[in-house]
Amino acid sequence: CDQFFDRHPIACDESVRTSFLATLYKQLGDKPLEFGDDIMDGMQGAYHIARNAKYILPGPSLDQMRCGNVPAIAIAAGPSLKAHIPALRELQHKALLICCDSLLDGLLKEGITPHLCTPVERTRQIADAFSQTNYSVPFAGKGVVHQDVVEKFANHWFTPCTDILYGWAGAQGNEMFSHGQSTGTMTVSVATTLTAGPVYLVGHDLSMGAAASHVDFAKAVAVHDQECFPTDGYTGTVMTDWW
Repeated sequence: CDQFFDRHPIACDESVRTSFLATLYKQLGDKPLEFGDDIMDGMQGAYHIARNAKYILPGPSLDQMRCGNVPAIAIAAGPSLKAHIPALRELQHKALLICCDSLLDGLLKEGITPHLCTPVERTRQIADAFSQTNYSVPFAGKGVVHQDVVEKFANHWFTPCTDILYGWAGAQGNEMFSHGQSTGTMTVSVATTLTAGPVYLVGHDLSMGAAASHVDFAKAVAVHDQECFPTDGYTGTVMTDWW
């Protein structure tokens, strides 16, 4: 993409536009880490940040909400989580509990109220994981999350957006390595940002087997070939094109 035109592609001659856009899309498609999963995904995130500005601007940053050295538990949706439910129920008032988005409803039904939830994906279908509105558990995810998800929460703590495409959205270079690319790994990075105390990982054994991708009460959403569909705990496996 070292050739530039003096007019916007939309205003160019049709033949120029066709050639230019074909080259542009090819370049973007060859660089998925720099530009998101694809060009549409990338543009989507910038649009969502603009739509979420009314929540982002008044909301505190994680740096403003540090918790000293309290212990934290970062909770992902792996199948081993089921065995730790009684312990989490007992420890919820003794440690900072941070859960991934697909677990919030399930943990609440189990009598466990996390302190934070970490949505990160841009797709609207993620909102299907949340059956309620006005959750008291604060949102602690990325600004690029779809507004239908963000609006489910009464309070918002935004993490720096660390997708490589969105370096302009508040991420520092060193944060690129510490903030996760998924809602599960984001629970860990949020925990390590908030506390200098020990961080315990629970349920971080996702996709260890084709028939045991998630704990059975997780409302996981798989994204594949631009289509989103819910998985049914142990019966579904979430596909990924990034590792």
